[in-house]
Amino acid sequence: MLRREDRGENVDVHEALAGWDLLIAHLSGLPGFRSDALAAMMQPAFAACEMIAFRR
Repeated sequence: MLRREDRGENVDVHEALAGWDLLIAHLSGLPGFRSDALAAMMQPAFAACEMIAFRR
């Protein structure tokens, strides 16, 4: 789930959704994006994990 602070809403996203690769490519290109964020969020599987991967 991604949090859109500008709109105060959450967006549910995961690797099975269409466009996942485009989202990851876009996020990876943002200055300050944590390159370890996705790997860190996946372990352990199905555990709750809150992390700020990018801050404007």
